[in-house]
Amino acid sequence: MNNLIIVGAGPGLGQGSAEHFGQAGFAIGLISRNANKLQNVVDALRAQGISAHFATADAYDQAALERALAALREQMGPVHTLVYNAAAFKMKNILEETPAALVEDFKISVVHALHAVQVLRKDLEAQQGAVLLTGGGFALHPNADFGALSLGK
Repeated sequence: MNNLIIVGAGPGLGQGSAEHFGQAGFAIGLISRNANKLQNVVDALRAQGISAHFATADAYDQAALERALAALREQMGPVHTLVYNAAAFKMKNILEETPAALVEDFKISVVHALHAVQVLRKDLEAQQGAVLLTGGGFALHPNADFGALSLGK
């Protein structure tokens, strides 16, 4: 069985991705900040016969993210696929952003995505796996009112 971890898992794109890959035979590991929401997603996945686990971490916190990745890897085994869906989702015009806030948002969207790949690199290479970075519409159609998010995507 292939193992997939979703960082930034929630009831939208995260759960949809988990269901899609789970129905294709993947075991699913979910990472997000809210344990109650994660438990609800895991329960919904398990009700569909999908093997699912979760670990909590705020993707702003690199050390917490690393611990969550390690915890899921320990529970599930080697990781085949990483879906990085974490982002700083806020409505704020880019011209109103401060450099410090933009740097913090860049960390969650880009720097910690790279770090997650580095943490799982040996597994991903050994499994001939994949990394999927979500972007949504902001990747193709940036919006100044969602400045930091658009830059990260």
